[in-house]
Amino acid sequence: AWVPSGQGREQTPITCNDPDAKGRSRNGYLWTYVSTRGEVLYDWHMSRNAKAAGSMLSGYRGLLQCDGYKVYAALAAKEGFQLIACMAHVRRKFYEAFDLHGEDDAAWYLVQIKALYAKERALREQSADPVVYRDHHSRPLMEAMLERLQRDQQVLDEHKRAPKTREAIRYTLRQWDALMRYLDHSQASIDNNRAEQAIRPTKLGVKNWLFVGHPEAGKRSAILYTLVQNCKNEGIDPQTYLIDVLNRLPNCGSDPQSARELQPKHWKQKQAQSGG
Repeated sequence: AWVPSGQGREQTPITCNDPDAKGRSRNGYLWTYVSTRGEVLYDWHMSRNAKAAGSMLSGYRGLLQCDGYKVYAALAAKEGFQLIACMAHVRRKFYEAFDLHGEDDAAWYLVQIKALYAKERALREQSADPVVYRDHHSRPLMEAMLERLQRDQQVLDEHKRAPKTREAIRYTLRQWDALMRYLDHSQASIDNNRAEQAIRPTKLGVKNWLFVGHPEAGKRSAILYTLVQNCKNEGIDPQTYLIDVLNRLPNCGSDPQSARELQPKHWKQKQAQSGG
């Protein structure tokens, strides 16, 4: 119920000291969800399998924007939500082929993707209907890309050249239906960068604190990250918020509505109403 129709999600591995792993550390995962309204939710699991994803997505019926991880496709088929693929992940593969491996065959796709992003910037500057605008301006670029993908796949496979570009082409074609879907939904974005940006603080943090001490600590960290990040999104000072909420919690009891009112967005509204 918390997540509205249309969302982005990613996950990032974090080393965790797990007593069940015979004294060795292993990866835990901070799953990140971002709603179309910009709300962020972090969820901690010791795996990135279907069970971990299903704990949040079971019963979901909206749109889910993500990368090409196969677990999402399996859950979408089971639960009935629709996937929207991420153009940034597609671009990354062609960029690596061109910049890191010197494969000139990838250059055309980088130019075409740049043109698609230019259309999105122009859309944000206008008051046009996104679906109508994209249908007129972006769909022809996508159709031209599909034609080029199919042609290049045949040529490059035949001549056994540009292996990284071929890999990027195969990835893009597998994602094609989901890539096209952003054209038809006004609330959808061309990429999943909002979720990527929500992950960035945790990636920077890992460089400082290196690992999580216990799986249960991972769960507690996810809760704290969620509260602090949503405070930032709402323009709330996290320290002021946490001090106030921790003082109020003992009087909340088990009433869900009382706890809901302590969420950053509702807390901010209450503060404004009371002149705080």
